[in-house]
Amino acid sequence: MNGRKASCSIRDLARYVGLSTCTVSKVLNNRSDFKIQEETRQRVLEAARTLNYVPNVNAQRLFQKKSGIIGLLIPSQTDGDNAFADNHFVNMLAGLERPLLESGYNLLLQFNDPELKKESRYLNLFRAGSLDGLLIWGAHRSDRCYEELIAYGAPHLFITSFPHRDSDEAISFVTADYRENSEQMTRDLIADGARSILYLAGPEENSVVELMTAGIEAGIRGTAATLFTTHGLFSQNDTYRQVLRQAASREFDSIISASALMAIGASHALRELGMAPESKRWVLLDSASRTEVLPYPHRRALMNDQRIGSEAISGLIDLIEGRCARVRKTVPISIC
Repeated sequence: MNGRKASCSIRDLARYVGLSTCTVSKVLNNRSDFKIQEETRQRVLEAARTLNYVPNVNAQRLFQKKSGIIGLLIPSQTDGDNAFADNHFVNMLAGLERPLLESGYNLLLQFNDPELKKESRYLNLFRAGSLDGLLIWGAHRSDRCYEELIAYGAPHLFITSFPHRDSDEAISFVTADYRENSEQMTRDLIADGARSILYLAGPEENSVVELMTAGIEAGIRGTAATLFTTHGLFSQNDTYRQVLRQAASREFDSIISASALMAIGASHALRELGMAPESKRWVLLDSASRTEVLPYPHRRALMNDQRIGSEAISGLIDLIEGRCARVRKTVPISIC
């Protein structure tokens, strides 16, 4: 014997307190539409503790019409885009922890395989009642695989980036304030003397890049500065090759980079060409707290990824439980 009490069933508990199983179930599930004397309610709860009552999870789901499961959909990891090597993603995951613990929901990780076009596993989980809501991380503007989810009306929320739609009315999201931040950092860079700027942008189909680009263009508008934009992957090696080509055809005194990894790749390229990276003005528009950064950035934006994760899970729970019809939150970005 290990000294632990054997758990009882809800029928055992009902017999112990002399009430029906229906009444005991409603007390344990805290039904707001069920009127019962406080003394009786406390008697049921005390008996549950005394008898070590353990609820039947499947029965609870049927009674509450909820599974208690929230899905997290991320891109397939078979195409080389490793989410778990992305500090933004890891920090965002950390932000999910406390709201999940406090709410009692559990998290189910799902991979969005682009090869599976006929039926989406996450939609089938909704239909089976096994999923209450879905967080979506890593969506691109060109993605269309979420349209069936939106049409089905299942609670969902995009984290950081979101797909393109003719009408965004149905989309809920939590993102960072990329546009305003990019505009402010561009204005600061020009005020400090930048006249010829190389902008290392990410993929054009990424909604974050779209917001950054809009902010940079607004920041440079009406000034004497010139902007050269090159789109590429959020990759050190790809940016290295891009900057080798750009530096051979034009001169620039400043660099705006969409990510820290891109800035590192650009730095390596400049050194190979015999240029001193520290002689340029550098702006990093998007870096995580644990991301390796250059020792000489002029300005660096620091994402609050944990807060984005926390706001996202809290917002999705509000959608699931009917406290709102749509969530749209923009988290401020720190500049250092």
